Amino acid sequence: MHMKYIKTLIITTFILITNNAFACKCVNPDINELFDKSDIVVLATPSKEFSNDKQSVSVHKLIKGEIPQTGLFLNQQNSSCGYPQLPMSHEQQYLLFVSKSGEEYKLSSRCYNYTHRKGIFNLRMGDEYVNMHGNMLGPFFNSKGKSPKIDLYTSYSANEKGVENWLSITNLEEREIEIFHPSNPQAFTFFVIDQYGNVVEPKGYAKVSPKGGVLTIPAGGIYKHKIEPVSNLYFPYLSGTAQFGYSLEKNNRYRMHVVYRPFGGTYGAVFSKEKEISF
Repeated sequence: MHMKYIKTLIITTFILITNNAFACKCVNPDINELFDKSDIVVLATPSKEFSNDKQSVSVHKLIKGEIPQTGLFLNQQNSSCGYPQLPMSHEQQYLLFVSKSGEEYKLSSRCYNYTHRKGIFNLRMGDEYVNMHGNMLGPFFNSKGKSPKIDLYTSYSANEKGVENWLSITNLEEREIEIFHPSNPQAFTFFVIDQYGNVVEPKGYAKVSPKGGVLTIPAGGIYKHKIEPVSNLYFPYLSGTAQFGYSLEKNNRYRMHVVYRPFGGTYGAVFSKEKEISF
């Protein structure tokens, strides 16, 4: 075989493999497809004990189905990659998709089981991965993975206590929606740009203990979130480590917008219109 032909064949094969990674039988199906075909979906931690080809799991959150009164015991099975699915690590919390066959419960996933990193899950949807917080798994599946349409508006004022801010969230859907509550870390972030088009650097100033949770807004409804004044910094937001805000100079013009993460991760992030502000 001609050497030039061999090189072309190798390069073409590599491109096909890298561009069609999801064609591999070891990859789980679309996350919504996996959810629909499963009888039980839970956030759970496996037990340390594994015997008789069974492993029990301690359920932390039931997302779909019913748990047997005797508890949830999973039966051993081979993955599509040819290795046993059990035992799973007892030191991990998993998002598990389970199917019932008679009296047996087996994993619906083909190969791996989803785990989180600091509460955030990466779930395969279509030919990409969506990134979201574990609190938002139920709303995500209920909406079939559709990110809700919302509108954002913010206002501010200064008084003797400091700077007060409000964040208004309008539900533009004709249905009730559930989104990541604005009191959660990384639910939203303010971005400020100075008159020259440079991004203003925020300053960290406080450790906080957020309430967290899920926010429900009725169809066409508006939720107004008040950000309590705790310093003289404008447009505070809660990162993963601390509260941040902006020290802005008087008699200067700025432009500001806010990004909101309805599912708590990078998936479906919404940006407000840019707003001009001055002090």
